[in-house]
Amino acid sequence: MTQLRYQIVHPGQLKKSPSILLFCLEGEQHSLGLKMVSDVFRESKWNVKFLGSSVPTEEVIKTIDKWEPDAIGISIALSPLLPKLKDCLTQISELGKNIDILVGGRVVSLYNLKDFGISNVHLCRDLRDIESFALKGMSKSQPVLSEGDA
Repeated sequence: MTQLRYQIVHPGQLKKSPSILLFCLEGEQHSLGLKMVSDVFRESKWNVKFLGSSVPTEEVIKTIDKWEPDAIGISIALSPLLPKLKDCLTQISELGKNIDILVGGRVVSLYNLKDFGISNVHLCRDLRDIESFALKGMSKSQPVLSEGDA
């Protein structure tokens, strides 16, 4: 309903706005934080597609191919899902679309996800990181977090 309301209130803005696809990995049910992230991006005039919780990677790939977002946001709170995260990031990277990928959730603070070796991945520890990225718009040249912070 939020997406529909935004499309009605800001139809012209959506065509000019950067776009972001938000979802929780398959098996991840904790989507409240991601809902807050979607609100931050909408307030910053982004076109947001919120897929919700427990989204299969195949569905994510289909949506990326069809919608072609400028950025992707993935939420992960459960450490047993780290292999799924790596697989999902790898499949997105193999598309060759140079899409910024934001990864947030509890595991970002607990594990060094830089070891995954996927480019364009920004680790977001809190909503300040999200706000920084959203306000920069499409700044692909600057990571959300500096190397020293990760």
